[in-house]
Amino acid sequence: MSFLDNAKEVLTEEEFTKLQELQTKSSDFEATPDEEKNLLELKNSVREKIAQRDKAKNLSFLNGKVYTIAEIITAGGYSNEEIKKYYSEKFPRGANTEVRQYATIKFKDKDGKEVEEAIKTGERISKGAKEAIKKMGVAKFVELITDKAYFIDHVSTPTVGIMANKKVYKHINEQAKRLEFDVEKFKQALGIKA
Repeated sequence: MSFLDNAKEVLTEEEFTKLQELQTKSSDFEATPDEEKNLLELKNSVREKIAQRDKAKNLSFLNGKVYTIAEIITAGGYSNEEIKKYYSEKFPRGANTEVRQYATIKFKDKDGKEVEEAIKTGERISKGAKEAIKKMGVAKFVELITDKAYFIDHVSTPTVGIMANKKVYKHINEQAKRLEFDVEKFKQALGIKA
């Protein structure tokens, strides 16, 4: 397809007519510097619009999910760094996680200095805090919890599966795993009867 055919396809009638007039003037060396500038802008506009049109056509083979994401990434020649960068920008860590403080603990760091750390959902627990929690045990840690409602109020009762008709305390299970506590002992310490 020639440039003019492409231009006719992507430009309005008015823009296309102006492009033809400016091209004729330019080829006859009658165009002013402003007209040359306008011609260049119109040509660049045509190139950009053609690129957008062709990009859509070129990517149309992806419709229908014929190829896996892995195949597309491999065929595209993306490096692991590019993939990780895009993924971290597109799906920032903890973006869908509610951060909620539910306890505060005091412990001594490796230098022997007293440290106070807030324990929050969705945030990393320091090594020192994790060791202190492990030493104090479930019962003592539960005494430090300031937001017990967070654990007790979030209940669901599935109707199917192995947990059918049983109360599931979502946050208790999550945080028990995170704190390396036995789920049943954690529930008992919170005052929840099985």
